[in-house]
Amino acid sequence: MLQIKVELDMSSGMPNPNVYLSYEEAISLTKTLDNLPTTAATDFFDGLGNRGFVITKSYGAKETIIRVQNGYVKEEREEVPIFYRDKHRLLEGWLLETVRFQIHQDLYELMKADLNKKENK
Repeated sequence: MLQIKVELDMSSGMPNPNVYLSYEEAISLTKTLDNLPTTAATDFFDGLGNRGFVITKSYGAKETIIRVQNGYVKEEREEVPIFYRDKHRLLEGWLLETVRFQIHQDLYELMKADLNKKENK
């Protein structure tokens, strides 16, 4: 069975919050990922603060890690990662709204402000 865990990747000294998606949300996420255009490899921010989302997609014994950050998506499949472009950061917005009521409101507001700030650049 398909299972998807969404982790808000924050370097804050506290454990990162994570949420499991419903089956319907998991299917919606999978369809969204399938429709993103591929792009060249890019570096992901790995410092202190908001590092976006880490998605763990499990189907039986198979597990895929997907990182979503600043309009880019990195799917770590087997040996060679695949990069996608989400130019308008719709996936990040969808993820944040999907987990909104399952995370602390202060964290939601912080991530929402960061998303809006970067969208307006």
